[in-house]
Amino acid sequence: MDSSVGWRTASNRHTNARRWRFRSLLAMPTPIKCNVILTSVRTRRDNSLGISIETPELDNEAMLVFLRLRGINLDMTLQPLEQAKEPPIEVKAKIDNQTPSQRLRSILYVLFDHEKTTGIIPKDELFDVFYARKIEKIIEWVKTKLPEL
Repeated sequence: MDSSVGWRTASNRHTNARRWRFRSLLAMPTPIKCNVILTSVRTRRDNSLGISIETPELDNEAMLVFLRLRGINLDMTLQPLEQAKEPPIEVKAKIDNQTPSQRLRSILYVLFDHEKTTGIIPKDELFDVFYARKIEKIIEWVKTKLPEL
């Protein structure tokens, strides 16, 4: 009877340790390094690239790290394994992390600022009013593109 209790306690400690390790992996993005194969490179309209990679078979911990890093701005170095190591080419441009709606709001603010300084709109007009008016114009324009029902 005592041996089964000790076995359960050891098992519970092991399970709790694994749970703690997974929770810590979820709490903060962890760097990961592994061999990958670049399987697809796509060009985008803004002259950036979309890439797909394949990894070796991953355990749950490594898979969780990859999933946690999805959507985060990362630093990446691709070094072919079969070649002598050369210094990598560094790309200095930053990635724009804004969603399309955030980009639209930002560009509308630039337009608002320009129209305010050039006197096209009154100096006392608030951005929220300007934004609502411009979004309504965009919505109406999209509606004109829809087929009649």
